[in-house]
Amino acid sequence: MKKISCAIVDDEPLGLEMLRRQVGRIDDLTIAGEATGGAEALSMVEETDPDLLFLDIQMPEVSGFDVADALGTAGDPPVIVFVTAHDQYAIDAFERNAIDYVLKPVDSARFRRAAEAAIRRVRTEQRALYAGRLERAVGFRRISVRVDGKILLLDPRIIDWAEAEGNYVRIHAGAADYLIRSTLQTFEEKVRGHPLVRIHRSMIANLSRIASIQPSRTGDYTVTMFDGRELTLSRKYRDAFLELIGESEGAES
Repeated sequence: MKKISCAIVDDEPLGLEMLRRQVGRIDDLTIAGEATGGAEALSMVEETDPDLLFLDIQMPEVSGFDVADALGTAGDPPVIVFVTAHDQYAIDAFERNAIDYVLKPVDSARFRRAAEAAIRRVRTEQRALYAGRLERAVGFRRISVRVDGKILLLDPRIIDWAEAEGNYVRIHAGAADYLIRSTLQTFEEKVRGHPLVRIHRSMIANLSRIASIQPSRTGDYTVTMFDGRELTLSRKYRDAFLELIGESEGAES
């Protein structure tokens, strides 16, 4: 079974080494990235797109809670396990939908229980990822887009791809693009029933507009659209996408 990619964040070298050691004891996990601060963590998550994040809370300037809050607006954040020396933040942690809260000094058995719960959550989300994605639409639905004071009714079938931009989604359709106020998750629900599928935590692409896909050494795929635009199919969505189009990871070789 495919390993779950995780990232570890702690502003202290000993804390980071502890996380590295604990993760290394769990066969189902592989470390995709590391960070020593909150700002660095946000950049690292954007670059590596991990399934799971082991995250310290008390860090200078950008705290672990700041990181969790920022990721929560992205539409598809990693599952988070907070790992901290302070027990007073537990309620705040679970309000941010953390799956667990592990105290330092970390007991290996306790860390394993938290990691296994997180792995189960990730696998459940992955199985559900494309469930019903191409189900037949009930009726014909268009998307309302405001442009220069007018409301356009956009046919989802002409959309090439869409990407998250903060609290907005930019829709690319041929030579035109439109900016709508929406999260990518909400937009994804609006186009359910059309062949628009998630290929990245911040991107959706139209299957009928994809010309080819090609694996890269990083584990991602390069998706080439019919207009020549190259997008990234990240590792997080790779297996579900390949299954959807009737391929498998073994097709890389």
